[in-house]
Amino acid sequence: VATTSGGASVQIGAFSSQAIADREFAALASSYGLFVGGTRKVVEKVDRDGSTFYRTSFSGFASKDKAQQFCNALKSAGKTCFVK
Repeated sequence: VATTSGGASVQIGAFSSQAIADREFAALASSYGLFVGGTRKVVEKVDRDGSTFYRTSFSGFASKDKAQQFCNALKSAGKTCFVK
């Protein structure tokens, strides 16, 4: 797993396909550019109980506080997320 200089990430969801993960990441990246500048996409493929899903995160926030600000903005728009 590659690391960046930032120490925090925000998981935006676990999706049923790589294509959905990419689409959701791109949609949030374009809508929330003010928050996510300098971050990168991390998609982790997870196989559990016969199902595959793709955990999708914005990684490389400069601080947990910056990550939390982004997550709070998503939550206020009715989306789910959590800071890692």
